[in-house]
Amino acid sequence: MNRQLLYRLAALTVLGLILLAGAALSPDSASSSSSVGNQVLRHAVDVQLGRAEPRSGEMPISSGALYAALDQSGALNRRAARLGRSPAHIEIAGTEGCQSQFVGNGQTNTRVVQDCSLRAQVGEAIAINLLEDGNILVSQNDSRLGFNHCGYDWTLDATAHWGDQTPPFWQFQLLDSHVADACADPTVTWDSQGNAYIGGTVFNTPHPENALVVARSNAGIHGAFFHSPDASGGFQEYRATPLGVIANDQKTSFLQRQADLLRRLARLEPEAGQRLRHLDEVQARDRRLGRDAGREPDHVQRIDRRRRHLVAGSRD
Repeated sequence: MNRQLLYRLAALTVLGLILLAGAALSPDSASSSSSVGNQVLRHAVDVQLGRAEPRSGEMPISSGALYAALDQSGALNRRAARLGRSPAHIEIAGTEGCQSQFVGNGQTNTRVVQDCSLRAQVGEAIAINLLEDGNILVSQNDSRLGFNHCGYDWTLDATAHWGDQTPPFWQFQLLDSHVADACADPTVTWDSQGNAYIGGTVFNTPHPENALVVARSNAGIHGAFFHSPDASGGFQEYRATPLGVIANDQKTSFLQRQADLLRRLARLEPEAGQRLRHLDEVQARDRRLGRDAGREPDHVQRIDRRRRHLVAGSRD
């Protein structure tokens, strides 16, 4: 009887060890549920951890958002524990900047920016000078100054040493005569002559004005700083203006324009605003019915004319 009991205890012990080993060998899948509340982020975390398959045509989310969600779910800590790594606090080297290289687990992670904070610096792009393959430019979103301002980094010795900078975009005036608050979607490139170019979308956070602007670094500067691409005025490398302007826009979206119009009508002419909202509802219904029937109702055009009449009257 005692021998049978020992056999059973031994079997249970072996089973428990197998379960523990399985959890240790696959820590990312040890939890069947995610602590991430947002459904889109939760699905992205499940795909990253192998618990779900990406849907057909699914667009991936930003790596910055994904890794923040992975951190929240505990997956990154489990990975670090599996590798036996316990990250220390930020290490400040005996230089003006931060420690440039982090070595561990057979890998070397090289810091290209000289900012020691933990502010967001994601959305990277990279470009190599085809005339000097050790001359590399990197761009990334850069929040060290508050709102994202874009950042650009350069190396002359194939990543052994790096310098970084924010772009000379902050004297550029948008169409509302204000300078921009922020910059996003930074990019870098080279031409066949060794000239470097940086670009980004600058905008004001509460307003619709935005522009896509470009600065240049003449061949021989190697991307160490950027200036105006316009050489016609002299002293080109000393000037940050004028920038190259690919697009400059102050148009609001259709939905925003319509909402502004409705608010204005409701404030100035409550009856006209109410009638216009009614026309919107009727037109949307009739267009839907017309599409269902394979044609557009004839009276939709009449509603359009009445709408234009109401809008023109409110402007007068």
